[in-house]
This record gives sequence, C-alpha cells and structure tokens, in this order.
Amino acid sequence: MTLQMEKLISMYNRAIREYLNTRLKGWSLNESNFYYVLIICEQPGIAQKDLMSGIYRQQSIVTKVVNTLVANGWADMRVDLDDKRRRNVFPTEKATELIKN
Repeated sequence: MTLQMEKLISMYNRAIREYLNTRLKGWSLNESNFYYVLIICEQPGIAQKDLMSGIYRQQSIVTKVVNTLVANGWADMRVDLDDKRRRNVFPTEKATELIKN
C-alpha cells in the first residue's frame, strides 16, 4: 500500500510540475522559482532565513535562487531596519502581477 501511495504522489507531483512549467513559459520562470515567488508574495518582507526554513532547502540553494529572482526582477532585497544583518525579500510589481493572474 505504501509503495502504491508513493507512486501516486510522485505521479501527481510530476503532473503539477509539468503543468506549471507550461503555464510559466511566457514568464521566464520554472516551477521551482515560482514557489519562491509565491511564498514571497504571500509573506512580503520575509527574511531569507525564514524562507529557507519554510521550504526546507539549504541556505546556499535559497541564496542562489533569491539572487536569481532579484536579478530577473521578481524580488527585491532590503536591509531589515531593526537588524542590519538581516535581509528581507519583497515581491516586485512583476511578481505581484503574476500571482494575481
């Protein structure tokens, strides 16, 4: 039963990823980056550390993706006013528009 469940979850996951990649083709995003944009739009100003713990990825991977999103105009990084060591991630207009559609 467990093996069958794992197979169904895997098939469902693949179908969702393929669907998202097809839908996001015009936006120059893939499904992985879309999830980051989605979280950033749901929680504007999220600290990069909180983003990392929320999606269960290593710090280096999150940093690389966030830097890519910033470079491509999907996110904006700002220094936290309360703690200058922290960087908060905010969505751009481009990201907000994508989520609304």
